[in-house]
Amino acid sequence: MKKTLITEEDVKKALDISDFRSLSKEKLMEFVSMIPNIDKEVAIKIVEQFPRFSEMATSMINKMLDVCNIAIAKNKVTEKEAINSYKMILETIKRELKDLIDLLNTINCIIDLTF
Repeated sequence: MKKTLITEEDVKKALDISDFRSLSKEKLMEFVSMIPNIDKEVAIKIVEQFPRFSEMATSMINKMLDVCNIAIAKNKVTEKEAINSYKMILETIKRELKDLIDLLNTINCIIDLTF
């Protein structure tokens, strides 16, 4: 198949999304499979948008974890249980973001090997 997707808008239309921030795992995998049909510079520009989001989200989660740790140190036992639950959720999100970053690094390798 020849390269038919030459703009970010073409890729968004092919993925049926409005922006790359709302990319689900399924759409991300669909994007990966489309890479050979995307102009190299366009693919790189799209992938460059993902790390900014994940770095920002990771930073926000780390700050929220710090707030939870401070709250745990200052609060009663019952409140600690609730805060620990929130902390566990944040840790899970943090791990998921790390997995996303790893996936994005893999996508970058695929782009490099494809072109």
